[in-house]
Formats: sequence, structure tokens, C-alpha cells
Amino acid sequence: MKKTGISLLAFFLCMGAGAQDGKGIVFFKGTFDEALTEAGRTGKLVFMDCCAVWCGPCRGMEVSVFTQEEVGRFFNEHFVNLKMDMEKGEGVALTKRYDVVAYPTLLFINPKGFTVAATKGAMKADAFLELGRKAVADKDAMGADERFRNGDRDPEFLREYVAGKGKMGAINSMESILAKLYEEQGGRLFDDPAMWAAFRDYMYDLDAPVSQYVIGAHGALAMRYGQDEVDAKIRYLYANIKRLVSLFGHDPKTFRPVYDAGRIEAYRQAVVSACLPGGPQIVRLVDFGCTAIAGRMEQACVLADEALKDADADELYYWGALGERLLRGEAFREAAAGWVERAARISADAGFRRDCELLAKDLRMGTGPSLKPSSRRVKL
Repeated sequence: MKKTGISLLAFFLCMGAGAQDGKGIVFFKGTFDEALTEAGRTGKLVFMDCCAVWCGPCRGMEVSVFTQEEVGRFFNEHFVNLKMDMEKGEGVALTKRYDVVAYPTLLFINPKGFTVAATKGAMKADAFLELGRKAVADKDAMGADERFRNGDRDPEFLREYVAGKGKMGAINSMESILAKLYEEQGGRLFDDPAMWAAFRDYMYDLDAPVSQYVIGAHGALAMRYGQDEVDAKIRYLYANIKRLVSLFGHDPKTFRPVYDAGRIEAYRQAVVSACLPGGPQIVRLVDFGCTAIAGRMEQACVLADEALKDADADELYYWGALGERLLRGEAFREAAAGWVERAARISADAGFRRDCELLAKDLRMGTGPSLKPSSRRVKL
């Protein structure tokens, strides 16, 4: 075992040698603000590798892509290269600033701090170089964030902008964008189907004025975008995980949620009093989610089995996705996999059935619960 450990250590040291001997990317030694200053002084962009120490794909790029001579030559010439652990030091604040939701995230930032190009996930060297070349080509043009901040409201630009944020999974950014556009446009925002789709997929702040508008205008929106779609969105505004967790207290020592029966019951009654479309379904989702968050897995599954007797495919999938995030224990996760498989059996959509297959696999392979953001078809 010692020999194997030494061999692996030698391998990683050799693989990392490219940057040290000047053949690979040379990373800037300084803070983020100092990197921006250096970029302004030299007329370059900042390339920021957003990573975490536990991230295998990050390490893979570090040893097999960043060390390549061609990569190093191009990136050292055109960028101030910065490696940032997004879970330590100033990386924590930068995670929020740039809405980083996955590692690695690769950002190209101009000296004013605006993103010019971005992608998430590991890349091979050729694709990484192509991304760098595109960033260089666009470096003197305003990035999308800067254009939006400066008031560009061209409809085609806005569609591309929200599509790009969606591709990055930048939910917090998307919520801010939609809130700003609603502030400027009011309900006219949803005359554009792309803006409705962005709201449907990425807005989960129930208290935001744009969300309250959708709830109040659900009838008119349902005529345009479909009753089932609008009703489902309203259900998920009230019963997404972030909302449900907010109903709990928190133990200051363990930081774990503490069941607050009074607050949860008040929320249930508020839902009932609001006479919302799908109100009874919302209450059932709240009961299931809060029961699971409290660790009462058997009771949660009993509630689910009762609620899902006559459920359609989309509702079964949503409950399964919620279960994947919240349920602990093989038997309970197996029950949730069964809900998802029911959804697949009653759907004619091949893509949906594939998503069901993958979700059922996740339920059976994982131990759960997990409050991390992850879902293929719904954001919880």
C-alpha cells in the first residue's frame, strides 16, 4: 500500500510539473481584486478556475489540461490566470457574486469585474483552448452581464441572456434578472414565452413581487401557457425545498433544522386561506416535505402514498425528485423510485421516461437526504 501511495504521489507531482516548469498555465499569486488590477494594467482578461479541494474533475483539469504546453502558452499570453477555492476565504463571497453552482466553473472576467465568457464542467484541452480564444475575441465587447447592467433590453439579447444563465444553472442570477425585468415591465414581461419559461424553471422566491403577480394572474397566464403548467409552477413556489426549510428553526449547535409545528401549521392555513389553484396538493406537498425534513421518513412515505393515488406523471416525478433530495433509508428511497417508475409507465414522452429512469437510479444508488441543488427536470 505504501508503494502504491508513493507511486500515485509521484504521478500527480509529475503531472503538475508542467505549470511549475513554465510549460503549463502559470497562476497569479494574489487576491481577486489584485488580479483585476493586473488585468487592467496589462489589457487582459482574468481567467478564474472556480474549484474545490474535493472536486475530482477540477483535479483532472489541473493535471491533464492546465499542464499542457499549448494551453499554457495561450493562457499565459492572454489572461491573468487565477485559481480560486470557492469554499474558502474570498472564494465564498465570489461564489455568491458569480452565482457558481458547480465545479469546475470556468470564468473569463474583464477588469471591471463583468463576465465575458463562462462555462461549467470539465473540458478537454481542445475545447478549453477554443473557449479561451472566443473569450479573447470578445474581450473588448461588453459581456452579457455588463450589457444588462447598462440597460440593454433588446428582446433577442434578453432571450439569449436568460438562456445562458439557465445553461449555467445560475438560479440566483436568474431570480435577480426576472425581478429587475418585472420591476421595469410589469406583467408585460410574460408576453414573451422565453421569459415565462425562465420564470417557470428558475424562480422559486415566493415573496418576490414577480411571483406574487403570477399567483394573482394565474387565470390569464393559464389561458396562454396552459392550466397544468401554471398551476404546477404555483404549487412549486409554495412547496420547494428552500421554502420548506425556511419554516423550520435551526439548532445553533448542530445547524440542523428543528421542527416548528406552529410555524408550519400557520403556513398550511395561509395556503388554505389563499384559495390557490391546486391548494390541497400544495398542502400535501408541504406536509410531506416538512415531515421528511424532520426525519420522519416512514410517516412521510405514508403521506406520499395517500397523496399520489391518482397523480399524473408530472406530479409523480416531482414527488420522486423531492424524495431524492429528502428521504433517507433504502426502503423509503425505493418507495420514491416506485413513484417515478409509475410516472414513466403513464407517459408517452421518451425523454421524460429517460429522466424517470435516471432519477429512479439516483434514488436507488444514493443514501440521501441531500439539500444540494440537483434535478434534471425540476429545480427544487
